[in-house]
Amino acid sequence: MATTGNFITNEVATLIEHVELNRAGWWEDTIQRLVLSVVWERGEPLGFAEIQGALRDAYKRDVLESKLVSIIDQLVGDEMLLRLPGDCYQLPLKKKKKFEEQVKASEKIETDAIELFDELLSALSVDVDIDLCWECFKDKFLTPLIKQVGANAYDFLVGKSIDPDKALLDNFVASFDLEVHEGLRSLAVTFLDPKQPAVCAYIGRLLHAWFCVEASGLPKELLDKLNTGEKDRPHFRMFVDTNFLFSLLDLHDNPANQAAEELRELVQILDGNPKVELVVTPETIEEAKGSIGNTISRLKGVTTTPNIVNAAADLGLSGMAIRFLRQRYCAGGTSSPNEWFEPYLDNFIHTARSKGVELFNHKLDDYHLRQDVIDDIKDIDDHQKTKPEERRKSYRTIAHDMVLWHFVKDKRSAYVESPIDAREWVLTVDFSLIGFDKYKHRSNGSTVPICIHPSSFVQLLQFWVPRTKEFEEAMLGSLPVLFQEFDVKAEATSLRILSGIGRYEESADLSEETIKKVVVDKALRSRLEDPREGDDDEVNLVRDALIEAVNQKAESEARKVAELGQALVGRDEKIVLLKGENDQLEKAAAEKSVLIEKTASQLSSQDILIESLTSRVEGMEEERTVGRRTLAQSLYCFLLVVIVGASCGIGWIFPLWVPSIAKWGGHWPAATLISLIFYFVSHGLLEFGVRKEKCLAEYVVYKLARRFRRWSWTVGILGVASALYINQMQKRIDENGKRSETINLSSTNLSVQVPEKKEVP
Repeated sequence: MATTGNFITNEVATLIEHVELNRAGWWEDTIQRLVLSVVWERGEPLGFAEIQGALRDAYKRDVLESKLVSIIDQLVGDEMLLRLPGDCYQLPLKKKKKFEEQVKASEKIETDAIELFDELLSALSVDVDIDLCWECFKDKFLTPLIKQVGANAYDFLVGKSIDPDKALLDNFVASFDLEVHEGLRSLAVTFLDPKQPAVCAYIGRLLHAWFCVEASGLPKELLDKLNTGEKDRPHFRMFVDTNFLFSLLDLHDNPANQAAEELRELVQILDGNPKVELVVTPETIEEAKGSIGNTISRLKGVTTTPNIVNAAADLGLSGMAIRFLRQRYCAGGTSSPNEWFEPYLDNFIHTARSKGVELFNHKLDDYHLRQDVIDDIKDIDDHQKTKPEERRKSYRTIAHDMVLWHFVKDKRSAYVESPIDAREWVLTVDFSLIGFDKYKHRSNGSTVPICIHPSSFVQLLQFWVPRTKEFEEAMLGSLPVLFQEFDVKAEATSLRILSGIGRYEESADLSEETIKKVVVDKALRSRLEDPREGDDDEVNLVRDALIEAVNQKAESEARKVAELGQALVGRDEKIVLLKGENDQLEKAAAEKSVLIEKTASQLSSQDILIESLTSRVEGMEEERTVGRRTLAQSLYCFLLVVIVGASCGIGWIFPLWVPSIAKWGGHWPAATLISLIFYFVSHGLLEFGVRKEKCLAEYVVYKLARRFRRWSWTVGILGVASALYINQMQKRIDENGKRSETINLSSTNLSVQVPEKKEVP
């Protein structure tokens, strides 16, 4: 990427040049020169439309009608143009003569430069057509060189040499035979001698012409780089006010109609870069319908005659009524007001969409209850009462304007630094509302207004309209006719541009993207700061009136403060008297306080003694409780041991006393069962006896004994039952054994006689 120094790219340098040139009013001066040139070249009076068409044909550039009107009016005011009957314009004789002298001087400078070039070319002794070589040198080398270096060409004018780009030199010599290339390169370098007055004068005019091109707009390539993606593209949402909505719908005769048409065309040209939304709130639609209804009422019974139509404005009819009368007169007077306005009353949203205006469907009822909105309505209403009655706004209109202004303000971010970041705007032709907005954002310290006039918005959008190659060629091709020598204004502008470039070159911490954004914001703010309308006096009047009202409120508050100050002086005297009385009361209160402190000290001592006795009693009670608990637990342990021992002893002895029990279940099961029964009965009696002793409830041994009582019974019964079962099984086994033994003995006796059997008694 090409750079103009150590850091700044050509794109950033172009941005800086464009901003500084517009701030210096370079584009306005250029349009003035273009208008003078087309009027001079025609040599006859031209009307406005003819001037506009001549500019389009000669320089391939459309100038906004509002801008062209203001430029022509300024030229007439400066006596550079004469306005003839029939709204035609021509150069005054004196100015025409001066203009022709300037043209001749410009032609002489170009002639001197060509002569110097011819001398250098003749010295080379090459077979090259002189006229062709000059045209190639100018078109392929010198003009592109000035485009490339831009404001840095000023260094050449003050004596510094220019190092030509090798690519430009190659482009220049490429049109000729190879054997003359080195000579032509040497010729180009020799021609760029800052000591040659003819070269300096010619390059000065060429730089002047290039500044005019730079001021007209940015190249398409640079605009594409500024908007590399959807997120980078600016987005303007314009809330249309009622009067401008009528201009967009072509509903009334108003100077803003032309601005509305220009805006629609410009939005189509931009094609979404930047994105522009024209929206209208339901409240604005209701106000518009109300205005249409009032116009219909006023038009009832009004006949359509040429005299009535021509005198409509003098009769005090609105622009909407005048528009209807003229349309009906042209149509033969057949339509009624109701028929003509019916599409706007019954299908307003559809009609508005056909003109590119969308509905922003959001209720604003809450704003009518907000105190800040009510205060602003009152301030504007008070200002309106100072105007003649026929020029006053109705309360309903004022309320609509204030609600819309506050709504759009709330839609914006809390802090807006750039017109691109603002996004939401109020698009209006009401200079009272614009004046109110100027007052508000001046008092709030904001640099970006909320309300903008359509002409200013069109001027803002012009930043994104790229200049064309055809326009550049037409401008640079008209060098002798258009541009004067490099004057003081051009020199001062060059120095400002170079200063800006140098300032950013020294800002090593800033990225290229950051610098671009800063410069673009500066360019857009400068377009908003520039007044574009002749009714700026009304804007200032409204702003000053509101400021005066605020100052009056401040003075009133100051008087109230002074009165309160005097009242405070009288109260100070009373305060001194009361202070003496208060001192006496404080002294008495201090004495009472000392007495209270002594009493409190005595009570505190008694409380300490009571607390000491109470703690001693509690300690004794605690000792007694501990002793009783220890005794109860010891006694319980002794009795538990006795019960367990007695249970074991009785369980062992009782089967011996009652053999039938032991014979039935066995000794050990019977002993176990008897022990458990005795233990449960004895411990149950013990529990019943100590049930009122709370100190045993949490005793671990007592808890375990009770828990043992719950599960030992089950275990004991199961053990006894198992033992009984085993004992019975053992008995059966024994009986079966004896029986089998008996059977065996019987079978033996049948077969063998045993002698010894007789001896048995």
